[in-house]
Amino acid sequence: MDMYDAKQLYDRLKVSEREDGILDLDARLRAMNGPLLAWYEEHARILPWRENPEGYRVWISEIMLQQTRVEAVKPYFERFLEALPDVASLASVEDDRLMKLWEGLGYYNRARNLKKAAGVIMEEYGGVMPQQYEELLKLRQNAHILSKKYNDCFETDAQRTDLLHELIPHMGENVYLQGPVQFDYGCFTEIGKNTYANFNFTCLDCAPVKIGNDVFIGPNVSLLTPVHPFRFQDRNMYRRADGVYADREYAKPITIGDNCWIAGNVTVCGGVTIGSGTVIGAGSVVTHDIPAGVLAAGVPCRVIREIMEEDALSCHPELFGL
Repeated sequence: MDMYDAKQLYDRLKVSEREDGILDLDARLRAMNGPLLAWYEEHARILPWRENPEGYRVWISEIMLQQTRVEAVKPYFERFLEALPDVASLASVEDDRLMKLWEGLGYYNRARNLKKAAGVIMEEYGGVMPQQYEELLKLRQNAHILSKKYNDCFETDAQRTDLLHELIPHMGENVYLQGPVQFDYGCFTEIGKNTYANFNFTCLDCAPVKIGNDVFIGPNVSLLTPVHPFRFQDRNMYRRADGVYADREYAKPITIGDNCWIAGNVTVCGGVTIGSGTVIGAGSVVTHDIPAGVLAAGVPCRVIREIMEEDALSCHPELFGL
């Protein structure tokens, strides 16, 4: 927006202000709707996902535009949609082909998580993206109901295993969650085989969460994908045009590699990848990626040292009488 356009918009918005200056925030926001929309109609950029705002196209554009400029995204978007025009083609594409289509955009986990989400849409919605907010809300409410049912079961109840598979469709064999557990969606979490989580495991999987094989998770561990804006002006609740109160929450995926041990009272924040074979010390808050094969701990979590051959039990026979 150049200075002239900005002044025009400002002049239009000033018309919506009362001279006594006593309009409350909601009234001011409602009064701004007309001038803002009028300005948008006159000055909005022509973008391919705006010209045809079909759900799949908008979804792909939103993921590509994360930390990437619009002008950089446009040619990649056209190429991606030509090769993968719908959810079914995205869900079934070979990984090498997907990475080639994404090459140059960076942050390759975005592409991997797109494919995972497409798989969920194929399985849960027959390949049709949920069209209404209420459908997504129902999906979340169902996960909360299943979490409660699971928590209410005693450890020996036969239905406990069935409930867990319904809550987490993408789960390997011999997975045991001690409970209580709390999932936001469940269907956006993938857990590998032979993985164990102790008491009070919380997984807010608003973005995809991938937990590898043979992972040990201690008590009171939280995997938190949601992110909120720093400025309270952007973070606080607001009332949408339909009268519903909402907030501007978004989410970043979490990946935990194979053979990790996440000790008790650890919090893993959205956007983090923990490499295979790594140990995260008790009480840590993990805000950045942690490489494979290390001991890391602290607030914020940081690498302390590599895990070495000297850490093998055979080097410490006193522990188990080996």
